[in-house]
Amino acid sequence: MKSSDGKAEQNKYKMSKANLRPLLKLLYKQKLDSKILDSLFHIVQYCLMGDFLGADDAYLRLSIGNSPWPMGVTMVGIHERSGRSRIYNDKMAHVLNDETQRKFLQSFKKLMTICQK
Repeated sequence: MKSSDGKAEQNKYKMSKANLRPLLKLLYKQKLDSKILDSLFHIVQYCLMGDFLGADDAYLRLSIGNSPWPMGVTMVGIHERSGRSRIYNDKMAHVLNDETQRKFLQSFKKLMTICQK
């Protein structure tokens, strides 16, 4: 009989395998967005070189982008903050808005973590 930790790892493996299938299908059909493909290529290159900090940085740029995040309270009075318009413009990452992309990117991150170990 398997331990509870082993069963949990097996379930993670099965879920990650299922979540990566859409990525593999998009790669096979050559229909993956070029931004995602370039970022995944750079992540794999960093992992192969052993630069896992660079790989994590590239993953974060892909997943959340370089958009500024509001710190604390954004509306304290009746007037809008001067930099507020820059927070919510087109710099927001839309990669994680799609459920399928979010799942295969999270599974890809799990592979990065395993590679690092």
